[in-house]
This record gives sequence, C-alpha cells and structure tokens, in this order.
Amino acid sequence: MKKSVLFICADQWGWDFFGFMGPKNAHTPNIDKLVPQYCFLQTLHGIVPCGPARTTMLTGLYPFIHRSVCNGTPLDNRFTNLPLEAPSLDINPPSMATRYFV
Repeated sequence: MKKSVLFICADQWGWDFFGFMGPKNAHTPNIDKLVPQYCFLQTLHGIVPCGPARTTMLTGLYPFIHRSVCNGTPLDNRFTNLPLEAPSLDINPPSMATRYFV
C-alpha cells in the first residue's frame, strides 16, 4: 500500500479559523473530519521567523544548525529536506504550496 502523508502548516492562524475549535463562523468540514483520527498542535510558539521555522520543520534541524535564521535565507545545499527525501521513502509529495492572504 502506498504511504500517505498530509502535513498542514497554518502560519498565523488563530483558533477561531477552524471549525473543530468551536467558533460558529468557521467552516472547515474536511479538516474537522481529520482531527479525531490524527493529532494537531493546539499551541505552538516559534522562536524564529516563519521561513526559518518552516526550514526547521522540513529538515528536522535546529536553526543554529541549518543557519537559516532570517526570512529569505536559502538553505545550504549540503542539507536535505522532507520534499527531497520523500521519493526515497516511497512517498510522492504532489504539492508543496504556500498561500498568503492579505
């Protein structure tokens, strides 16, 4: 059976953006269905800006190791990351997307 991974990173979203957290005006039925089966972090505080925080999640390395400590800093090519390693684990990452809402 093909392995599946769904990784959702919601940067700067409040608790009231998700229906499963209780607000009446948030309509997220598909995410709401996933919560009882899986885990989610209810509270998480990053110590670096969003770009380096994502680099940490995708590499598994601390910022002082990967040295991406400012937004816009490219990852040194000697380090690998989850999207690059996924095919070797028989996981196909079909989409890595970022959306910004103003």
